[in-house]
Amino acid sequence: MALSMKQTMAFKAQRARVAGRSRMAVRVNAKLVQKAEYIWADGQEGANHKGMIFNELRSKTKTFEMDMGMDPTAYPDWSFDGSSTGQAEGNNSDCILRPVRVVPDPIRGGPHVLVMCEVFCPDGTPHPTNTRSKLREVFDDKVKATQPWFGFEQEYTMLDKKTGRVFGWPANGYPAPQGPFYCGVGAESVFGRPLAEAHMEACMKAGLNISGINSEVLPGQWEFQIGPVGPLELGDEVHIARWLLHRLGEDYNIIATFHPKPVKGDWNGTGAHTNFSTADMRVPGGMKAIETAIEKLSKTHPEHISQYGLQNDQRLTGKHETCDINTFRHGVADRGSSIRIPLPVMLKGYGYLEDRRPAANVDPYTVARLLLKTCVKNKRAPHSAVLRRRGRSAAYAVLAGGLHARCDGRDAWVDKGLALTKEVGPACPHLAPGTWCSSAPGAWGLGQEGGAVVLQAVCRCARIQHSWAHSTCQQCDGDARRLYLPHDFAEHLDTASSAMTLSYQC
Repeated sequence: MALSMKQTMAFKAQRARVAGRSRMAVRVNAKLVQKAEYIWADGQEGANHKGMIFNELRSKTKTFEMDMGMDPTAYPDWSFDGSSTGQAEGNNSDCILRPVRVVPDPIRGGPHVLVMCEVFCPDGTPHPTNTRSKLREVFDDKVKATQPWFGFEQEYTMLDKKTGRVFGWPANGYPAPQGPFYCGVGAESVFGRPLAEAHMEACMKAGLNISGINSEVLPGQWEFQIGPVGPLELGDEVHIARWLLHRLGEDYNIIATFHPKPVKGDWNGTGAHTNFSTADMRVPGGMKAIETAIEKLSKTHPEHISQYGLQNDQRLTGKHETCDINTFRHGVADRGSSIRIPLPVMLKGYGYLEDRRPAANVDPYTVARLLLKTCVKNKRAPHSAVLRRRGRSAAYAVLAGGLHARCDGRDAWVDKGLALTKEVGPACPHLAPGTWCSSAPGAWGLGQEGGAVVLQAVCRCARIQHSWAHSTCQQCDGDARRLYLPHDFAEHLDTASSAMTLSYQC
């Protein structure tokens, strides 16, 4: 039915009003020119509740009305709901994101960016999951003067999103035994190359120091390398590279897992071998500095292992190019060692060392911090002391006073040149100064403190806990440090001689 003149004019007016609103909306949106993807870690990579599939990286997008550039200080802090990431309680859930590194977004293209962030609590203190802040504390001016370099070999295993099996593996059964797949070529040997290539291209466009990629020993397993870079750059770039890998996996329906042992049985695990050097290692004659660093690392093995990734014991078995988790060994060109000296380094007499212990799910900031703490901050190699028990009691303890120790007035311990001190907590009604709580015979064992394994005691009245540290090393007069026990207490206790070796730092 034909419209009257009045109806036609009313319809045109309504259409004009709608078009005007649309144009107005376009004009408003046109002011938003940049997308910034704020990225952070929830600190739960490899945790049991996440399983093999879910990773620790989180991100959300913030828009800006102008190109904010590449300076992280130009980007504002932001917040997120920490109760939904396991980083806060619901009644006080806001956590703060503070930008620390900005790179071009290779997926969205310019002027969009990826923004790596540290996480802070509402009161402005670093969140417990903020391992970058702990690295910053270690990376002081004296450490910077040594010019530390890192190279990170990030292995990962591709999983088919639909089946959950390793990508490219047959629906039933297994592929051929390991051998043809490492650095292989051809459809029969290599699975998942399109994602690996796309990831490398994205890292290059983002300006990351990606050194290369290769397929690995386990079919469906790949590796990319980041470095050489400084310690803070190491953590920033590895996390951004991991985020890009997960993000691109969405497009390929492939899950990238960093589980240390994604397939049980006669298959290689997944690690993150870390290359490390300081300026004095990289000049002729640097082998001496490398050997000194290895000696220090041999004395702090339990501390490193306790923070080198969850479920790493499934990978470090002494098989499949690994050293047993309870053993420290170094060697030249030995891929079954804890610390490997590459053959070219030995032939030249200088270069770097390779720490082969970290699992693929390790926190890169933590690896850098521990290597700097052990190899650079500690000027002297840690010593070892053998404590011998006298008597039959099973209680292992050390009292203040140096050479002798008593437990419950019965057992005495003797050490070799080590002065030990006792740290006492809240007052215990059973404890007099300089004595043990008599209600706690035998209540001794291993504890976890600051990522290190320490000897602890808890009295039965639950009022006091003892942890042990030495105050002064009589060999070097070093500052007080924690007393570290071997990773497996039982295996390192010689029941025949009642002797136990404890490592400690000076």
